[in-house]
Amino acid sequence: MPASIRPARRGCIATLKGARAPSAGVPHPWLAVLIPLVLLTGCGRKPREYPGRALFLGAFCVQCHGENRQGTKQGPPLKQLTRYWTAESLLGYLADPAATVETNPRLKDLSYLYPALMPKFNMSDTDRRELVRFLLEVDE
Repeated sequence: MPASIRPARRGCIATLKGARAPSAGVPHPWLAVLIPLVLLTGCGRKPREYPGRALFLGAFCVQCHGENRQGTKQGPPLKQLTRYWTAESLLGYLADPAATVETNPRLKDLSYLYPALMPKFNMSDTDRRELVRFLLEVDE
């Protein structure tokens, strides 16, 4: 980038001092890269906090499912859960995993692939809802 072009930030909009578009009206090629980068910065906003993440980390879910929910040899990945779960069905599963596995062929098949059985965690309904919210809303 030429020395005369210096990035400057004003609020949530990034501008370039001294940048000029070519006379033909065709934007500079680097604008195609710069504009998406500026938009992706989020303008300094913090990512949404989920109380369910703390529950996920504190309830030992990470031991079987991994810190980033990528899965381990003990338990399956917890990504793209909205393909298989609604909030209500996941709440039911977390309340009584063994009963849900018995009635769900997909979960029964998964139970053969992963040696760790999903434990029944003693948590309040509010905490369980927060955990489900985290698992479904932060769905990669």
